[in-house]
Amino acid sequence: MTGIGVFAQSAQRFYFPEIDQYTTLESFLNPAGHHQHRYQMKVGNHSQITNASNGANLANYYAQAIIGIKKDTQYSFYRHQAGLLVHSEQEGKYLGRTRMYGNYSLGLPLSSQWKLALGMSMGFFNYYVASTPSTGSKSAFAADGSAGVSLWSPLTRVSLSSNHVFNSSVSDFANARLSRLFNAIFIQRIPWTPWISQEISAWYCWRGYDYSYAYTGTSFHWNQVLITGIALRTNLPEIQYQLGITTKERGSNRFKIMGSYSVPLGLKNLIQLNQAEINLIWEFN
Repeated sequence: MTGIGVFAQSAQRFYFPEIDQYTTLESFLNPAGHHQHRYQMKVGNHSQITNASNGANLANYYAQAIIGIKKDTQYSFYRHQAGLLVHSEQEGKYLGRTRMYGNYSLGLPLSSQWKLALGMSMGFFNYYVASTPSTGSKSAFAADGSAGVSLWSPLTRVSLSSNHVFNSSVSDFANARLSRLFNAIFIQRIPWTPWISQEISAWYCWRGYDYSYAYTGTSFHWNQVLITGIALRTNLPEIQYQLGITTKERGSNRFKIMGSYSVPLGLKNLIQLNQAEINLIWEFN
């Protein structure tokens, strides 16, 4: 269904790129997604898996870099964070979409445990059609941005955000618009033993002009090294399997690789595709 939705959008509506690993990539959806390291870098890819021979596959490549500014030593977090986020989508041989944003987030301590962050991102969206033997290339731009708020403690996180906040029209393409959407994410961590912890999470994405969707999932963290998890998409149903490896924090550095594979749960009247996602994350001070 994702493939059909994106193809249809080329005439009318574009949505923010879908991701699967919303707990790992929360800062993509919400510019208020704070973290405790001075530097954080993420690169990854989200792809549909098809055996189509016509080149109609959809792949989303992304990269994000964040720097923390002015550390609050009393509460051990960075009050200010700034960053850059880039998405590059390729749909088949001829259609492409690029997004680039500058991000800023302000963190405020509410108590020794709880913090609040407000964030925004500003940038642009570019849609292009490559030239063919019979037609020339075409490209159009639109202003774009996101906004969000995040509330968190060492074990709990609540995130609310909106992407495509301007609901911008894409010039040179009739009736094309960046459709505003809203996200709500909840994450609860449960430390069962010093070596095993569990994470329970949920994400709801509301898209006013098209289908909305929700995920719910859980993952286990084994000795702070191995991550195994499973998630369920509750409409346009699919099941997602997760596997990750992370290094234990050595001094101030940590590296994580996280992969997931999503399989549709068989609605025969809809075309759904297997999807794979892999992310590399570095965190250091």
